Amino acid sequence: MQGMDVHLDAMSITYPNGFTAVHPTNLAVKAGEFFSILGPSGCGKTTILRAVSGFVAPTSGRVLIGGQDMAGRGPNDRPTALIFQNLALFPLMSVRDNVAFGLEVRGVSKRDRHARADELLHLVALGDQADKKPGALSGGQRQRVAIARALAVEPSVLLLDEPLSALDLKLRSHMRAELRAIQKKTGVTFIYITHDQGEALTMSDRVAVMNRGRIEQVGTGDQIYSNPKTAFAASFVGEANRLEGRILHAENGHATIRTASGDFRARNPSHLTVGAEAILFVRPEAMKIGGGVNSLPATLARRDLEGAFVTLHFRTQVQDMSLHQTNTGAPLPEGEVQIRFDVDDAFVLGNGQIAETGQELAAQ
Repeated sequence: MQGMDVHLDAMSITYPNGFTAVHPTNLAVKAGEFFSILGPSGCGKTTILRAVSGFVAPTSGRVLIGGQDMAGRGPNDRPTALIFQNLALFPLMSVRDNVAFGLEVRGVSKRDRHARADELLHLVALGDQADKKPGALSGGQRQRVAIARALAVEPSVLLLDEPLSALDLKLRSHMRAELRAIQKKTGVTFIYITHDQGEALTMSDRVAVMNRGRIEQVGTGDQIYSNPKTAFAASFVGEANRLEGRILHAENGHATIRTASGDFRARNPSHLTVGAEAILFVRPEAMKIGGGVNSLPATLARRDLEGAFVTLHFRTQVQDMSLHQTNTGAPLPEGEVQIRFDVDDAFVLGNGQIAETGQELAAQ
């Protein structure tokens, strides 16, 4: 199997009722890449997947796969395979016959298609489950059967629409590693749709953050987490403390923002100018206890234990702020203390739309 690149060239999709699900979008997915589109429900990410697979036709622009315009080519005539949330395995067929089904439709002999199915079941570590029915397998095993079935027709691009959403947390974590390993072994281009930031950041070579029909940022997980380009990307991907205000000074890549909690200095990646409305973002793991630059008085309100880590929730005069640290068993701060953050650990962005909390939206 050989992965192909996928390009969206000013592609948009507007439904007959006038609703624009995807605004004109340019996007390039590299051949053999594990690429995720991350965003809340209703942002348009599944619509993009359906356009690439051929189930939805663009209103304007083009979808190109391997440099070829897909206009006029239906799902069965594209080098793609699509895995839905519900998997759609045939309950009365054996696992082997489920995997071989696409080859049977194409007229491949029983001997050859069973040989190919057995090869793929070994690839997904289910070689000893071939004669069972899907109902006898665990959720994670059924997931791997669906992947093997999709790979049987040798797609160049495998499209996955939130395939892990029905699994429990522990199994989802396991399947992330499984999917990534399968993608590396096959070299097929994976385009993965999810609202779960953990899935996107863990598995992907690159991630596109999508909101309200528009892609706001494309980059590696590290780039999006550490250097988000928009307020929505900063608030949706990972947790962040936020302080809203107006830019007071700006020079040399940094800015001072005046907020209801005081004046704070931070990185200014968007080169905001004096007077601009802005939001300061600082990740909970960048917060420290103690006075100094960028400090403010606070009182501990709650401690959340997360195993090896703890999150301390502080109440300030204006709002609550969180501090994330290793669980060392250290005594909790009592009374009023100072909490702070370093200048280069925070950044200011334009006061655009934000996710109320990335975690809450990702759980929807």
